[in-house]
Amino acid sequence: MLAYLTGGLDWSLPVLSAGTADEQAAAAAGWRSNLALLDIGILSIVGDGDQDLVTDAATQFLADALRDSLFERQLRRYDDTAQAVLREVVFSRTRHLWRTSTASQRRGWYLAGLGAQAGSELAQVSGHIVALAGQAETALLGDDHEQAGDLITQIADVVFAVPAFAPENPVGNRDTVLRHWVHGLALSEVPGDRVQIAQFIEADVIYRLVWGMEAARVYEAAQDNVAATALLGTAVTAIETGTFHLPASVLIRSGFDYRLAAISAVTSTGATFDTVAGMHHWIDNLDLAHALSPQWPTPESRSAWEAFANPTRTRRARRWRRQTVVVPDVVWHATAPDPETWLRVTDANPGKIDIWSTGFDLLGEATVRLVPQRHGVLRARRMPVGTGIVLHYQGPEEVSPSPAGAPLPS
Repeated sequence: MLAYLTGGLDWSLPVLSAGTADEQAAAAAGWRSNLALLDIGILSIVGDGDQDLVTDAATQFLADALRDSLFERQLRRYDDTAQAVLREVVFSRTRHLWRTSTASQRRGWYLAGLGAQAGSELAQVSGHIVALAGQAETALLGDDHEQAGDLITQIADVVFAVPAFAPENPVGNRDTVLRHWVHGLALSEVPGDRVQIAQFIEADVIYRLVWGMEAARVYEAAQDNVAATALLGTAVTAIETGTFHLPASVLIRSGFDYRLAAISAVTSTGATFDTVAGMHHWIDNLDLAHALSPQWPTPESRSAWEAFANPTRTRRARRWRRQTVVVPDVVWHATAPDPETWLRVTDANPGKIDIWSTGFDLLGEATVRLVPQRHGVLRARRMPVGTGIVLHYQGPEEVSPSPAGAPLPS
């Protein structure tokens, strides 16, 4: 097993004759996903500044970084053979990455948040994506929104063809939906299943298409492509916010997420701001006919607009305070931790809590009722005497309405 996992340069999953085609496809997808996560973890530990280390130095860098880490503590739960296998998988994959790629490629994969396979697939088209994005930004500078829309649909065709960015909610009239979106038009005008269209926009356009474009940009920038560093991001902004009107994009990115109302607000006032500071100046100087109208920017969005434009009128947050609760009876699964040791606490069954080490090793459990939907920070500490713990909570609500835990005297 160890020889197979670490012995060669071929990290593809072998196709087994047993199992259905669906099972084989699921196994291959799981292998690819886990391998990508391993690559991303390795590249993230090494970071942006050390991708040019030689192979042996990179492996040692990783070993030093993992010493006493959560990964190492979790390995200790396995026997010696399993520990050796898992460590060697990580180090062998590191050697493989360093021997089969350049420093600039690894830096690009790291910045794009991709593993080696997806990064290599992106590299085949990233230059083309950057070139199209540059053309789209040029069209936007000239207010040629039709040309910009056409180029964005071309970008989508290229990005969605990369498996890592393939749509999870495909629609048959993709180009029509995308054009309506970036032109700031109502998606209700597009024929088709409204829920499916909304899911396509949220998951595949705003997330995957934007991620694919940004991944291409940072990858090409790592290869010293000056066209990538020259991009302003206006095409990505239009895709993310669903409008070519930059002032409307600023409104949407600042938290007013009523797209059509944002577009109406800026077009009805002739707004030209392109920064958050400019947006606030525009809001402060709105004509009273707009500022006080219950129909502006749209009747449906008026209450949301008032909360956005006048945040100081919203209800003040409740004051946080410190609370302590004694839990005298704890069932420890093994030896109790040392007195005054800090611990983690999570909810288990109703009226029960699990007690963990700071490294998330399960140590014990106790009976105490806690407010289930807490907004604060909860920790625990072993009592100096006895086997119990003290819960330390800082938040806006009572942490425990139950007499099962007794508050410490002030």
